[in-house]
Formats: sequence, C-alpha cells, structure tokens
Amino acid sequence: MPTDFSNRFNSTAPVRWSLLVAVFLSSVPGFVAFCLLITSVVLDRWIRKVIAAQNSVQFQSFGLFFVCKTTIANFGENALETTSCQTREEEAAAAVAIDPLEQAARSLLIIAIIILVPGIVAGIFFGLRRNVRKYSALITGVIYLVAALCGLSGMASYSVFLTNQVSGIDPNSDQYNRVESGLAFTLGWFGTGLAFLASFTAFTSHFIN
Repeated sequence: MPTDFSNRFNSTAPVRWSLLVAVFLSSVPGFVAFCLLITSVVLDRWIRKVIAAQNSVQFQSFGLFFVCKTTIANFGENALETTSCQTREEEAAAAVAIDPLEQAARSLLIIAIIILVPGIVAGIFFGLRRNVRKYSALITGVIYLVAALCGLSGMASYSVFLTNQVSGIDPNSDQYNRVESGLAFTLGWFGTGLAFLASFTAFTSHFIN
C-alpha cells in the first residue's frame, strides 16, 4: 500500500508530537499565571502606606478589595497598637471613594482570570488529543493572548493609580508619608507576563508545525 494512502487512513500518522507537547506545555505558564493573578487579587498588599505623626505612626495596606490599617500610638512603654481591616467599599463609604483606575484594574484582572480558565482547558484538551486539529494551538494562543491583554490593561491602570498616589504626597506636610508598591502588585505583573508567555508558546507551536 502506498505510503501516502496508508498515512491518510492511519490515525497515528498525522500526530505531530512537537505540537502536542508545545500546546500542552503552554498550559503550564497559563496555570501559574492563573494562580498568581488570583493570589494578587485576594491579597491586601497592592499599596503600602506609612503615615507618621509626632506621637503615632500608621501602616496602611491596600488591596483591590480589602484594606488593613495598623496604628501605633504613644511610643514607649505605653504604646498602644490597634489593627483594623475592612473591605474597600466600607473604607470608601467612610473616607475617599474608590478611584476609577482601581475599579478598572479590578474588573480587567478578574476578566483575565476568567479567560485563563478556558485557555488552560483548551491547552490540556488539545495537548492530550491523539489527532491534532490544524488550528488547535492557534485557538489556545488567542485565548491566552486576550487574557494577557486584559491583565496588562488592568496592571497598567493600577500602575497609573500608584504613580498618582506617590506624586500626590505633599512634601510640605508635617506628617511623614511614604507610598510604595506591595507584593500583590509584583505578583500581578508576573502573572500577566506568564500569560503572554503561554500565548507565545502556543503561537510558536502553531507556526513551526
């Protein structure tokens, strides 16, 4: 039987193992990105603020959905430390409303997390299939790319918000003020980068096969 004719009806012939492995492996950075973005959204470590007055100092830790404040008053033996945590909505109702840039970051990062799920499933599904569809890797790559772009937009929005917070400090204030990014902010950027890596891996496997 001619080789071409045999391959046409042999289900094992069209299997391209390099594509199988590449599509499956794209789910690894995709899954790690999913975990990092969820962790960053849950943590209250996006922005850390330190406000020091003459007799007290307050440490504020802002997340996308929660804020915790630790106040130390009356330095010395009579020092009193109090800690309170609440949701951003509760904090906004009593103080300053949530910034639109924060709202955009929250929405876009949640959308990115949701989109990553079908990307991971598609990568595993197509990666484990014996007969590979022509555009399986391309489909997976597009899903990851959309998730990565949503994550990038969300992180960019929060980066602008963070810059505004830093530039908004009054240098002539009697209080000492410091604003810096936290662990969750860093995790968000790492997660977004890994989402792009997952997309790149899937696209590469499509074009090289």
